[in-house]
Amino acid sequence: MTSRYVSIEGIARRFPAAGGAITTVFEDLWFSMNKGEFACVIGHSGCGKTTVLNILSGLDAPDAGVAIVDGKAIEGPSLDRAVIFQGHALLPWKSVLGNVAYAVASRHRDWSREQVRAHAMRFIEVVGLKG
Repeated sequence: MTSRYVSIEGIARRFPAAGGAITTVFEDLWFSMNKGEFACVIGHSGCGKTTVLNILSGLDAPDAGVAIVDGKAIEGPSLDRAVIFQGHALLPWKSVLGNVAYAVASRHRDWSREQVRAHAMRFIEVVGLKG
């Protein structure tokens, strides 16, 4: 039996709406893929396509269910998954140093925290963002 590489198991995502109501984007969503498979997610604006991708990348979390990649439940961003945004995007909960260090650490996985920080600071200084 083949185990699935990507698996979405019964996830739901809900957001607060006006007047204390709750908007359910989707619920009880199931989907799986084997390694090497290709999928296209199609739907109208607002149906939850980006929300599902954000959950798979760890940038968002489901309100119910679980998303699994390579046998591990997704509990937040990780260097083994990435999203390529249409526009430039930063991880808003990280500082400038945190965003640059995240990229450096993904390229140089064997570097120490100090090496990553020094390398990131060098490029922050190059573009004039050191404050």
